[in-house]
Amino acid sequence: MSQYQYVGVVFKLDDAGSWEGDKTVKQKISFVAEQRIKLS
Repeated sequence: MSQYQYVGVVFKLDDAGSWEGDKTVKQKISFVAEQRIKLS
């Protein structure tokens, strides 16, 4: 399994979901990064 470190990350909330009482709120996010560094 590989591990990476991301540099210069920006997250975007694509879907904030719907809140209803005690139900689970499903959300969607996306992200972009300037650089990905593979860790040993």
